Amino acid sequence: MELTGERPNRNYGIDLLRIVAMLMICVLHVCNQGGILTHTSMASSPDHYRTGWLLDCLTYASVNIFAMMAGYVGYRKSFKISRPLGIWLQLIFYSLIGTALVARFFPALMTETSWLQSALPVLYREYWFYTAYFGMVILSPLLNAGMQKMDFRTHGLVCLGILLFFSILPTVLNVSPFTLSNGFSTIWLCAMYVVGGYLEKMNKPNPLVCFLFFVAPSLITWFFKINGVPRAHNYTSHTVVIAAAAIVLCFSQIRIRSGAAQKIIGFIVPSVLPVFTIHVHTLLWSGVIKDRAVPFLSRQPLVMALEILASGVLIFVFCFAVDLIRRGLFRLLRVRSLLDLADRGFSRILSGKPAEKAEDPQDAEAAESAPETPEGEAAGAADSAGADSP
Repeated sequence: MELTGERPNRNYGIDLLRIVAMLMICVLHVCNQGGILTHTSMASSPDHYRTGWLLDCLTYASVNIFAMMAGYVGYRKSFKISRPLGIWLQLIFYSLIGTALVARFFPALMTETSWLQSALPVLYREYWFYTAYFGMVILSPLLNAGMQKMDFRTHGLVCLGILLFFSILPTVLNVSPFTLSNGFSTIWLCAMYVVGGYLEKMNKPNPLVCFLFFVAPSLITWFFKINGVPRAHNYTSHTVVIAAAAIVLCFSQIRIRSGAAQKIIGFIVPSVLPVFTIHVHTLLWSGVIKDRAVPFLSRQPLVMALEILASGVLIFVFCFAVDLIRRGLFRLLRVRSLLDLADRGFSRILSGKPAEKAEDPQDAEAAESAPETPEGEAAGAADSAGADSP
């Protein structure tokens, strides 16, 4: 593995970042849902408080990273109906199974609308990220057409406007004039998608410089947060946006030459988004993860930090193992073939012409860049136009 400014046919550096970003999300969720950040304070335990928020701020850019990666690899791609359909199928699969398990083991968590919500998870915002992401996928053809037509300078000015009016000024003035919902919205993910497209076009700075520009803004976010300025700790904050852009630029320059490493990354990538889907379902989110990390606060801060990181890895590994079953089932049911058939039918309806030959898994997934492996059914199906939330 080495760093390079060259563009390979397939960017395994971005694939690697998908895995790293989902690990970041898992660590982030251990910090907040696990109870670390809600059961300590600067007054009661300043060292644990600082350490917990440090891990949080170093992983907080993950949502923006996923949206930017979507734009980075997806803005040149053509739209496939299999992308939103694949997202919907995967969500329904986990949502219905998860709800059935909740009804069996945690009936107190069920409500009158639980089954309806599990059948329509995007519309009921069962997973806020997927609802926002699904909207971004639907709008991606329009965004892609605009970015493909724009010259580099115009695209840069658009991104500057996004940074200034969507991020810097709202954060500094503590206002939200564009209904961005602190970044929990389709509008915000679309904005990050556009930034990601620009990152792909630009000449890449030195990877080490990019990494420093990830760390420094994250530390600034942390400094403001622990000193009573919470608005800096926000998906729309410019420090979080800059950190996300910097790490995308850094990983985009990693050239992975080892065939074994490429196969390992390619095997893991199709399950990256499902890791999120599985562990934020009520079954695990409220039944297992909630306040489970509170005992870590009795350890020394360094030990606590290591336990938080290990817990994040454990969540990732467990959810990955679970998704291998789903991938096998989808392969058995030939879901990928059905989605390809939907693509061809949709193309005939719109143009009166047969669809192009089914794209390979990397193209089908645009942002998730799922590999061309036996598991490639996940490509383009579950992890569409690009990214992968937290």
